Amino acid sequence: MGKSLYMLVLSFGSVFVTATFAFAVGSVFRSSSLAIGLSLFIYFTGTTISALLSKYEIAKYLLFTHMDLTQFETGMMLVEDMTMPFSLAVLAVYIVVFLVVSYTSFVKRDVTA
Repeated sequence: MGKSLYMLVLSFGSVFVTATFAFAVGSVFRSSSLAIGLSLFIYFTGTTISALLSKYEIAKYLLFTHMDLTQFETGMMLVEDMTMPFSLAVLAVYIVVFLVVSYTSFVKRDVTA
């Protein structure tokens, strides 16, 4: 039971990052359909993109590479020499960037429209 709950929490990380990305896109472009479509596209093709770019050094810093946190428990890692704290730090930076961008675009928007 404990291992299953731990894997569930690790799997929820990608959902949280995708939801934050959708919130940022929705608040910047004011289009909920664009936010939903783009976030679903990223959610389903993220591992393919990171697998294609895994031989390059830049793959360590891509969002897609770190979204699946279960890779550390299963041992099927896309990029070598990554650790759980490094992935959590990269995800935290992306989440902060998404939230800052969405906040600044929301504050600058004309509310009376």
